[in-house]
Amino acid sequence: MKKIFVVYALLFGLTTVYHIVGLFVKVNDSPPIRHLLFAVITAIMAYMMIKRPNYLPYLFAILLSQQLHSHGKDIYQTWTQEGKIDWISANVVLLLPCIFVSILIDAKARNRSSNR
Repeated sequence: MKKIFVVYALLFGLTTVYHIVGLFVKVNDSPPIRHLLFAVITAIMAYMMIKRPNYLPYLFAILLSQQLHSHGKDIYQTWTQEGKIDWISANVVLLLPCIFVSILIDAKARNRSSNR
């Protein structure tokens, strides 16, 4: 299971780069301060994917809720207003729940092994 978290860390790292670019180049309608905030958040998440502290499921649940709300709304608006698929948002909405399930499975396994 550890190898998948390296992949997740790399994905969060790429997302961090995207948001850093968004500070200097208009990549979407988000203001630079939002890109700065998410550059920090995604960099922290990349680190957390490697370290996987016991509280990661709780932190990730908060991020997941926010991302599903924000990107879910973006998918709907892009589709209804432009007739297009917002592929970044679609990937976020599909991938983050899978990462969350991996985190929960890993946390349960790590907790089980520490209780032995």
